[in-house]
Amino acid sequence: MDMKERIRHLCKLNHVSMNKVEGDLGFGKGYLSKLGTSKPNAEKLKKIADYFNVSLDFIMTGKEDEQKEKDNTDLKQKYSELEELLRSDSMKPVRYDGKPVNNDTIDLLLKQIEISLAMLKK
Repeated sequence: MDMKERIRHLCKLNHVSMNKVEGDLGFGKGYLSKLGTSKPNAEKLKKIADYFNVSLDFIMTGKEDEQKEKDNTDLKQKYSELEELLRSDSMKPVRYDGKPVNNDTIDLLLKQIEISLAMLKK
């Protein structure tokens, strides 16, 4: 996957068009499409990386730095542990404000955490 394809992939993941990214960042129309054939401006690449909350290294090579990958792995592990704890018999019934929390509420809570984790990864 080349740089242009990575940016296109990031656009899809974030439900945003390449034209919108260009407009939001103040780039000329078609700038992102030309990345496959032209030499990119380092300052603009940094803006793209910041826009998607990824490293410049990821934009250029497709690889995240090792620390970010480790942090993501740690977050996934903590989420799994929390899910296991909330669904375990030893936690039943989970209570909030003195009232038992049902499985639908636990599912909703876990979904919200998943969304938050996904936002952190961007």
